[in-house]
Amino acid sequence: MKPVVLWLILVPVLLGIVGVVAGGGWLAWKVAQINKEDAKATGFQASMNVPPPPVVGPQIGTIAPEIEGEDLDGKRFKLSDYRGKVVVLDFWGHW
Repeated sequence: MKPVVLWLILVPVLLGIVGVVAGGGWLAWKVAQINKEDAKATGFQASMNVPPPPVVGPQIGTIAPEIEGEDLDGKRFKLSDYRGKVVVLDFWGHW
């Protein structure tokens, strides 16, 4: 095959491949921008910005496990009723 014919075939094929790759990247970017705008308009966070669910457990920075009980007047309460407030728990018993 002559070099001129090879260049006439090779150059358009390579340009086509580059165009498809660049177009795909642009399309993915555009879809991400649209999703981000939709999320702002509806008040929902885009799926890539949603934080993981909180961890429940006895460690600093985690949500305390659900505790239910009665206060001194016999009224039922749940620890989750006081979320966001400072709570001091004093566990004691008589046995």
